[in-house]
This record gives sequence, C-alpha cells and structure tokens, in this order.
Amino acid sequence: MTVRCMPRTLAVVTLTGLLAACGGKSIDTSTVSQSLPLPPENSAAAPSSDASVASSGVAPAPAATTASTPIPAATDEIWKALDKRSADLQKAIDAGAWKDVTGSADAIRDLTAALPGHASKLAADAQTELQQQVTLIGTYAGKLDDAAKAGDAAAAKANFKKLNDTLGGITRFP
Repeated sequence: MTVRCMPRTLAVVTLTGLLAACGGKSIDTSTVSQSLPLPPENSAAAPSSDASVASSGVAPAPAATTASTPIPAATDEIWKALDKRSADLQKAIDAGAWKDVTGSADAIRDLTAALPGHASKLAADAQTELQQQVTLIGTYAGKLDDAAKAGDAAAAKANFKKLNDTLGGITRFP
C-alpha cells in the first residue's frame, strides 16, 4: 500500500464502519466503478496547521479580504483619499453614526495597505516602520468595526484615537 492510497483506504474503512454501525449491513463494493480523486498533498487549499504558531509564538495574520475600496494609482491620490476617509470617520464617530464607521475604517485600512507598494524609494528601515504602521491600522480598524457593530461608543472612540494617532504618525512620501 502506498502513502497515496492510505487516506482513501482509511476513508473506506471508516465509512464501512459507520454504515455498519448505523444499518447493521456491510457495504456492497461490487458496484463501485471508480474511486474519487484526492487533492494533491501540497494543495494550497489544504488546511494549515498550527505548528507555526507553536514554533514562532505568533499567530499568522488573518487571510486578506478583498478590498472593496478603490485604490488610486498615484501615491498623492492615496493620501488625499486617506484624508477624506479620515475626516468622514471623525464625523461618524462624533455623531455616533456607527453604521458609517465600518465603511470608513475599512477604507482607511485598504488605502494604507496600498502604501507599501508605493514606498520603494524609502530606506529599508522606513519601509519596515511603514509596514508596522499599516499592520497596526488594520488591527485598529478591525477593533473599531467590532466596537461600532456592538454600539460600544467608548471602545469605538478609543480605537479611533489609536487608529488616528498611527495614521498621523506615518511620514508622508511622494
């Protein structure tokens, strides 16, 4: 028996046992014409293990979601969009318009996530710092979304302050 056949054999044995326990009958395998193909061993869709968490002590970043915010091609247009979305977010927070908070926070997250792709002329340490700030903004935007959905004004305002402080700390570059 090869390693490739083992999962299929294990599945057949397991299924046979379950069906036998439920119906008291064994499976008639004479009617099986072909077996189903299994995905490749190194498939990208294979579930990941938590071994990396145990070895590094750091959980992997959540899977990226599709950005619903249009991202301008020019860096200065990204900055303008960030300024507008930040002002929109400030108004929503001040007014307690929680349904508007999520869209603006997500847009800020998406727009800042595009900045490292435009920062190739920055020094390596500045690029690293920018990436850390982008990660923080993503974290604060997620917490802000959660607080807004829960209607938790105190948490929303606290996370907005953190997001806004981090956003303000990014050195603007052309």
